[in-house]
Amino acid sequence: MGSIKRQVVLVLLYIVVVFGLERLDIGAPGTFNLHPFAYVLIVLAMILTIIIPQLRRASIYLLIPLWGGIYLVLWSLFLGQFTSLTVDKLQVAIIELVLVTTGVLLAHGLARHITQVEDTIESLAFGEIPGRATFLEDAAEAIKVELTRSR
Repeated sequence: MGSIKRQVVLVLLYIVVVFGLERLDIGAPGTFNLHPFAYVLIVLAMILTIIIPQLRRASIYLLIPLWGGIYLVLWSLFLGQFTSLTVDKLQVAIIELVLVTTGVLLAHGLARHITQVEDTIESLAFGEIPGRATFLEDAAEAIKVELTRSR
């Protein structure tokens, strides 16, 4: 249970860093001018990775190229045809791609922990763990024996 707490904290810190990154004044003002679609994609990728069961169970080696490819398609649709590629724009694109893939990596880790917790709760609730829960009628004799022993 401690690892799921750690994973939630990592995801929340990551979101705070991503949305606060542009506010940093490192060097020249506006060093990190991330595109609005990158923010939307980061949040969408993280939410969908956590919510959709097929993405939850998918390998991280499938998810990172998937969301990275979606980012590259969006980048080419929104920016690629309208502007020429400069070093600054390439740096921002690489930073955005790293942010998207890191968000997917963290969201996949959280989704994996959530799935483990759900499986554990289901196994406890539905009695899949042997010897944990029985019906009262079936356990009446064992209860009588234990009460007799305790006296």
